[in-house]
Amino acid sequence: MESPSHLPLPICFAIVLTVLLASCASVTPIPGGPEDTDPPEIVSTKSTPNLQRRFEKQPIRLTFNEWVELKDIGTQVIVSPPLEFSPDIDLKGKSVYFQFNEEERLRPDATYTINFGESVRDYTEGNPTPNLRFVFSTGDNLDSLSVSGKVKDAFTGEPIPGAMVLLYDQLADTIIRAERPFYFARTNEAGQFRIENVKGGQFRAFALVDNNFNYLYDLPGESLAFLDSSITVSDSTPPPILLRLFQEDPTQRVLEANQRSPGVFRILYNRPASDFYARPDDVVPMMEMLPSADSLIIWHRAPDSVSWSLIIRAEDREIDTVRLLSVPVDSASINPLRIASNSLVRNAVPAGDTLSLTFHRPIVSIDTGRITLLRDSVPVSFQVAIVGQPKRTIHISRPWTDTSNYLLTLEPGAVSDFFGRTHDTLQLSFGILKNDQLSQLVIHADSFPPGFYILMLMQKTKVVREIQFLKDGNPASFSFQHLLPGSYSLRFIADRNRNGRWDSGNLNEGRQPEWMFEESLDELRPNWELEKHAVWPENYR
Repeated sequence: MESPSHLPLPICFAIVLTVLLASCASVTPIPGGPEDTDPPEIVSTKSTPNLQRRFEKQPIRLTFNEWVELKDIGTQVIVSPPLEFSPDIDLKGKSVYFQFNEEERLRPDATYTINFGESVRDYTEGNPTPNLRFVFSTGDNLDSLSVSGKVKDAFTGEPIPGAMVLLYDQLADTIIRAERPFYFARTNEAGQFRIENVKGGQFRAFALVDNNFNYLYDLPGESLAFLDSSITVSDSTPPPILLRLFQEDPTQRVLEANQRSPGVFRILYNRPASDFYARPDDVVPMMEMLPSADSLIIWHRAPDSVSWSLIIRAEDREIDTVRLLSVPVDSASINPLRIASNSLVRNAVPAGDTLSLTFHRPIVSIDTGRITLLRDSVPVSFQVAIVGQPKRTIHISRPWTDTSNYLLTLEPGAVSDFFGRTHDTLQLSFGILKNDQLSQLVIHADSFPPGFYILMLMQKTKVVREIQFLKDGNPASFSFQHLLPGSYSLRFIADRNRNGRWDSGNLNEGRQPEWMFEESLDELRPNWELEKHAVWPENYR
């Protein structure tokens, strides 16, 4: 019997050989020494020749001067014009192999570009080979022209990374719905793109966020951009193009309709509608579009069960009909009226402003004899008005004294609502913000081209003030008074159809999204007036 500490010579030899082979089968970086910052380089004598003419479909081999790895080939490797079938991309030793699908048919007289992006990296440090491109032509000439530009979000103005930019030599307005592009590229992190090795001629340009990766605009929810006309690619370098990405508004439809409580309906729909009316004519409801712009609240006073229809209109046409059955309304069963919100800022009214009280149901009457306003415990006069549509808000105003304290009291019956209901006793105490605690802002829009505009004063995503104006040949200036100090920005919308909101684009109608841009402002400080000359961007026409 052999001792375990002494193995036969053949077994020792086999173990050593196995260890050596295992070490040769993997590439392990040698520790120590300077960091490798050099990217892999192609060894041209061992690679498929680049820039070939009259190229015939064949495997493409790229051999490098060191061990490499492939990373993110699904997003990094881009072939233009796009291939019908996915190629196989493999790594063997120091070589990358690009294999066309057997069913692939290359276009005649076309220059192809295989852009590897940063997919090929050295094995040890991950340094990518920059500008790694393989170019070939199936015809006699290698095209060498280019198209560049930028893709931005049409609403926010932010650059769009990873969007596809598509060029078509077929010039139909909606070609992106039916055919794959002749050339394409993807935008970088800054939303910029450059399509190289383009032939001369006329092209239609589009941008697309392609949710199903088929190079077609064919799914709801895909984002799109297009130019109004074709571009000319020639020896004279064309200027960069700007593509404004948008989502088309979906076909309008009602998502939900229900009677939340006696006398109140809520209609939820998938996009704003601009007009509503009821049938039969003797049904006279009050309606309110909620700030979210996707809901409609309807109040009605049908004394009996009544079947009626709400007709929803958008863009001067009927787009939906909602059939409703009203439950009889017993006013006595409806809860008392209450204040839903007020305009106080830091429990005070800015000097020169009105006090606004918004109720949770529409208002039909006010009895001023049941309203008192005390200044430092002494009754003072005031003015009151019902405002808004529907009328849910009252404004109370007077020349406020900024060193005083006020107490407003609304006795039952002071305000009556759509159902004839009133409120319990309501009280509100407040002070006055002094002028030297507030800021003012003056905006000049003299350089704007003629048209109708919406100007919004923003605090982050909140609209603080809004003005709609028509710019003609005269100077245009606007003043925002009694602003709290802080950070603000301006949002301008070129309201082409004058509907009071930003509208997206539509490919079939050839309609671009409305132009919108934002400008930052210096910080507003107390007791200070900021003057701003807004300039409409030159390329926003």
